[in-house]
Amino acid sequence: MTDVGEWTRAPVGPPSRRERRAREEPARSGPARSRAVRWALAACAAVVLVLLGVGAARAAWLTTHPEPEQPDRVDALLVLYSRPEVYDAALELIDRGVAERVFVSAHLGPDGFQTLCGPEGVRDPRAAKATVECFAPDPVTTQGEVVHAAERMRQLGLEHLGVLTFPQHVERARILAERCVPADEGTVSMLMFTPRDTSRRWQLRQDVYGTLAFAKVALTPGCADELPGPVQWPLDVYKRLQGLSTEPDHQWNPEVRP
Repeated sequence: MTDVGEWTRAPVGPPSRRERRAREEPARSGPARSRAVRWALAACAAVVLVLLGVGAARAAWLTTHPEPEQPDRVDALLVLYSRPEVYDAALELIDRGVAERVFVSAHLGPDGFQTLCGPEGVRDPRAAKATVECFAPDPVTTQGEVVHAAERMRQLGLEHLGVLTFPQHVERARILAERCVPADEGTVSMLMFTPRDTSRRWQLRQDVYGTLAFAKVALTPGCADELPGPVQWPLDVYKRLQGLSTEPDHQWNPEVRP
């Protein structure tokens, strides 16, 4: 006879199908969710790699296949620092009457800019055919150069800016100049000179550097946007190793009159 205060335990049978599913579902869903996350991350990484590859290919094409307009006439000519031959090319353009006002980036020491910015007796006679303004860009970058030129264009009421540089720099400089001289304010035309006596190693270095430099263009979309200091620092180190200045020399900032 069973005591009234004693509970009896009913026999336990095998779990039902519904119960088995309820128990197995969490165990299955965990690995499934983990696989889905991994696939999503892999897909995102693949898309990023494809976009980077396309961007790098486009940058390489623009660097090695420039398409300068070479106009016969511009309101003002910006001479970007690149190689000493750029000053000879600028003088030839002045002599042909392409521009009557010229902005010359002169900040890296005695490399030939004296033919445009030097005192009388040193300056090339052809420079007298144009109003030449020599300046030290700040920052010492292509961006600093085009920012200065765009400001002067607005001050002078000019609209058509010509930009002179070497082949691997043409299309990158175009993007930077067009950001500072947008279509509703004026026109940018590129002019190109061919460097003399350049080695294949120099050409390759410019091809690689020019392609990689498009990354900075992408990261600084505004006219005067600059990279954060820690990001810009390695670029400055590279320039110094190449013997280039990274600090403006304001002694070449004479007073200019509109």
